[in-house]
Amino acid sequence: MEIRSITLFCEPDFALADAARFFAATAGRFAPAVQTRRVAFTPFPGWWPAASDPGRVAETLVAQWQAAGADYLSLGPVQLRHDAGWLARLPDLLGVGGALFASAEVADTGGQIDLGRCAAVAHLVQQASRLRPDGFGNLYLAALAHCPAGSPFFPVAYHGGGPAGFALAVEAADIALAAIQAAATLAEARHNLVSAIEQAAAGLAAAAGDLAQAQGVRFSGIDFSLAPFPSSDKSLA
Repeated sequence: MEIRSITLFCEPDFALADAARFFAATAGRFAPAVQTRRVAFTPFPGWWPAASDPGRVAETLVAQWQAAGADYLSLGPVQLRHDAGWLARLPDLLGVGGALFASAEVADTGGQIDLGRCAAVAHLVQQASRLRPDGFGNLYLAALAHCPAGSPFFPVAYHGGGPAGFALAVEAADIALAAIQAAATLAEARHNLVSAIEQAAAGLAAAAGDLAQAQGVRFSGIDFSLAPFPSSDKSLA
């Protein structure tokens, strides 16, 4: 199991000094250690300066938050309720400083799907794939379908507004692998997996609760990902 990220959800004007204290307080608090510290904002069309040089604004934003202790930043999504013109800004923002992520809705949390947005975002995915010679520019962009706020994994992460909170993004494919390997039946594998996740969650939640109380930042939960990991000891494939 790895704690891939502790993600702070906040408004873009959240005090950098408070963020720095929060990120500093995460050191040595969890086992295993937190790999990265991230911040996710409310959807950026709601606060991004309209008449601006997007590249320069993005560079300043990244520099300020990295100085406060954030490794990566998520601008949140261009949602269906936003003007489609915001999509055109994304190619200039994705991957700035190797740290800036964003997303775009193709279907909202109310069940509405926009076929025009699907086509536009598919084009953006093509553009993002060319941001880096290795094709990994796509890691900075996600197309969202019925994705509410609060997921700590990037690039999906965004804040729903209101008081700041945080969540843990946990890679747990190895837990699932161990649960399956120790089982003789599917029912036993399920029992092993549920028990292992509950045990891991209890320890993480206790540490997160202490952090929340000390920093005055709400703890909103843990996302356990069972996605395959590219090594034989941590892959479900």
